[in-house]
Amino acid sequence: ETSQRLDELKGNVNSQIKSEVAIVNRQLAELADLQNRIRSASNSGLVSIDLQDQRDQLINQIAEKIDVTRIEHAQDGFGLTIGGNSISIGSVP
Repeated sequence: ETSQRLDELKGNVNSQIKSEVAIVNRQLAELADLQNRIRSASNSGLVSIDLQDQRDQLINQIAEKIDVTRIEHAQDGFGLTIGGNSISIGSVP
């Protein structure tokens, strides 16, 4: 019975991990989309404070789930370090 309960617990933990990974992946895709919208607005001469706020909130939401470090690049871009791996998000106006 103990073995069966441990197997069930393991299955539940694996399902929860997969679900959280899927959520973070969706958030990262949304982050990339927001950054593209910010860049487009900037290229059009518009100020995108609301989009920038949404982006920053989304980064904070991701950081609640996983260890994230934001890295500012010299040429108006930024990236994130997640689990020792860096990803580039694009330019920041």
